[in-house]
Amino acid sequence: MSENYIEQIVPCKPPKGTGAVKVLLVVLCVISCILILIPYVGVFLTAAVIIFTIFIFRGYNYEYEYTYVDGELDVDKIIAKSKRKRLNSFDFKRLELAAPVGSQEAMRLEQGKYKTFDYTSNMPDARVYVAYVMNNNEMVRLLFEPNDSMLKEINYISPRKVIM
Repeated sequence: MSENYIEQIVPCKPPKGTGAVKVLLVVLCVISCILILIPYVGVFLTAAVIIFTIFIFRGYNYEYEYTYVDGELDVDKIIAKSKRKRLNSFDFKRLELAAPVGSQEAMRLEQGKYKTFDYTSNMPDARVYVAYVMNNNEMVRLLFEPNDSMLKEINYISPRKVIM
């Protein structure tokens, strides 16, 4: 069997409500700058608040990377284009169904209680697919945004289980 390798980067929009958190953190930084006047403690407290704010802001800048190799989909989260974290791996040879979200085929399996992994961009116009896959001996629901070449490869592995 030849090795098929497809890589896709999906830039993500931060979830709703992050704007309020950012405003709150900026206000907290400004208030903590006033605390610099307190000897010793003020400087350390201000530095801690500013460093905390920087880490939170960097955490909202992320993207997902899908890597599909021979029926296996690996999902990584890339934070601030510098830190990579492996989130999960799915074996599409054990695929039950892959279909666009909201399609009739996807609605058929929607009633069950599945552990859900949402690796989507949170964009309103995104083409989101749902895949039901066996993972660690349990059926899970995977929400992701594959491109056309990845869908073709998934369809090649499980032709009757992929709805395009």
